[in-house]
Amino acid sequence: WLPIFTEFRKHQEAKDALRVSAGLLPHATTPFEVFNPGKPGDFGPATMEYYRMSWDAVEGQFLADLDGYDISDEAKGAMQEALICHRHSLFRSVVLTLLPYVEMEFRRAFDVDVGGSAASLKELREIVWKVPAGIVFGHIAPMDLLQILDNHLYEQVKTVQSLERFQKDAIPNRHAAIHGVIQYSSFQNSLNTLIVADYVFFLISQLRKHSSE
Repeated sequence: WLPIFTEFRKHQEAKDALRVSAGLLPHATTPFEVFNPGKPGDFGPATMEYYRMSWDAVEGQFLADLDGYDISDEAKGAMQEALICHRHSLFRSVVLTLLPYVEMEFRRAFDVDVGGSAASLKELREIVWKVPAGIVFGHIAPMDLLQILDNHLYEQVKTVQSLERFQKDAIPNRHAAIHGVIQYSSFQNSLNTLIVADYVFFLISQLRKHSSE
């Protein structure tokens, strides 16, 4: 078991270093192979350089995964448009395009009627803990992304303290973005939104497949 635990610890250290040194979330496209435990601070800049120089391959991975998801054509189209926007450095457009479509797909999956609350994806976050682990944990960083859904993405920004907290974080907050409280226009803002949306679409797809089975 020692090699397994050693690799797991290294993987976790890499994810922590990525968040600290680049403000990025982990994803299947993250170049974990370049992580050096002796120089964790180098991993963020190296990852940023990889994304900028290898976007064709990264975009291809996003699209390949998207093609296999059991989600609507509208949600897939929004993701495809967001990837095009990111390619052309239209980072604000990525954030403001994807977050509403994440909610739209959630409404469809959980039959949320007009007037019903869907902004926080509460039911989705709750049901994750009620299905077999293999259904939703077949992801590169399931706990990391689930924590972002629970404690970051859908919190409301209503105090000076919370505003300062979210302004320092490269992961967009839905309330701050949609209501114009914070302008999310950086490369990291855009990429993190793509990663979060990909994760939510993955979850919805997995739950749909589990339900049909």
